[in-house]
Amino acid sequence: MDSTTQTPPNRETGERDCNDILFLAGWIRWLEASAIRGTMLKLEVRKTFGKLEPLLVVLLLLYAEAIDFGPSNPLNLPGNIQQLLNQLTYPIVGLLILNRWKQMVAMILRDPLLWVLLTLVMVSFVWSASPSISLDESKACLRITLLGVFIALRFSLQDQIRLVGWVCGIAAVLSLISVVVFPEYGIQPGIPTDFWKGIYGHKQNFGRMMTLGIITFVVLALSNRKHRGFLWLAAGLCFMLLWFASSKTGLMLLALAVSIIPLKELVKQHYRTKALLLVASVLIAGSVAFLLFTHLETIIVDVLGRTMDLSGRLPIWTEVIKKGMERPWLGYGYQGFWTSEESSIILRSTWAIESVFSKTRFHSHNGFIDLFIQLGFIGLGVFILHLTVLSLKLLTLFHVSKTTESFWMLQILILMVLFNLSETITIVPANQIFWILYVSLSTSVTLQLSQIEDARKMTRQLRWYSPTTSEAV
Repeated sequence: MDSTTQTPPNRETGERDCNDILFLAGWIRWLEASAIRGTMLKLEVRKTFGKLEPLLVVLLLLYAEAIDFGPSNPLNLPGNIQQLLNQLTYPIVGLLILNRWKQMVAMILRDPLLWVLLTLVMVSFVWSASPSISLDESKACLRITLLGVFIALRFSLQDQIRLVGWVCGIAAVLSLISVVVFPEYGIQPGIPTDFWKGIYGHKQNFGRMMTLGIITFVVLALSNRKHRGFLWLAAGLCFMLLWFASSKTGLMLLALAVSIIPLKELVKQHYRTKALLLVASVLIAGSVAFLLFTHLETIIVDVLGRTMDLSGRLPIWTEVIKKGMERPWLGYGYQGFWTSEESSIILRSTWAIESVFSKTRFHSHNGFIDLFIQLGFIGLGVFILHLTVLSLKLLTLFHVSKTTESFWMLQILILMVLFNLSETITIVPANQIFWILYVSLSTSVTLQLSQIEDARKMTRQLRWYSPTTSEAV
């Protein structure tokens, strides 16, 4: 037989091949259906998780400051539970930023100064006086910084204000409950009277948060007619709590924040009216500054209830700056000074010794000095430069957009700076709502200005290609 002669197909072989083809086709259809079901499941999971994101952000913001886990811990939780809650926040933040990591990388590249500062924080354990603490707490600082970027990318400015309102409202209600139901936790003993501190470790933290709440609720009330009555009620609750906290710093900064509300209307006026109002504002501000300067002792001693050395702050600032000049360029590392023996002389020679007995971590009561002692002139210079750039961007946005949201951002930035001058530390902390807001503001301003510039470019292009322009050409 010729080798080239083909053998006729076997009937059984043909049926087997047909069955194999049908079998493969069935597998392909099953795989396609599985892929579709998998895609739909992913979309459903993302949709469900998207609905949970606002709740998770509110809880994280509450945890960042309102829930105190120090020696005065209102919840009196065991150490292992505190540690577990702290560790849980890392995967939660990780899940939040997972779907937006490309956008976050893009924002990092567009805000280099902020991330230069954060890089200094992350690598400062190399020269830190307390390397292990610097390394651990720098991770926490990275966590809340990434959370701030996520909030700006995920939520509009209006939604961000609402989120802060929810956080402050929940904190106010929980604080009121702690004062009424658990006064041993919600009230801080003092002389001559006790102070309310709610769910916070100290009345100053409480006062700062209530000040933030009042400003936020007032801004929301001025721009929201539907729930205006409820928002004014919430602002009133926060003011009552601030009053009973006896936080004079909070009250003064609240008065300042309220006094600049007319600026919101000033930018909307015509040029001549705006110029007259600006001159009047400068004259009034100059008069107030003159009165403050000439009656400084009365204000500090009688109004604020402090001594002329600001209740012992000036001696501490002097000693901290002296220690800082021993390592002026890079400081003692992130959170490395007050947790090491380098601070022992100051702690034992001033009223800061109270923190030794209470087993709490002391700080300089000035955010800029504390940043200097941690990261030196380099870290302080980077932050001041970033703050200056952010302030100019925010003023530009406020002037261009004239929106309530940009005005709220301006107020928050002013509050943060002023709080850092005498009370609390909100510059690159390990767990602090004001730093989250600072990062969120910085990212949001960059996004808003970028959108405005894109809109202007689009308008110019439309004008260039418009029919009237073409005919004129």
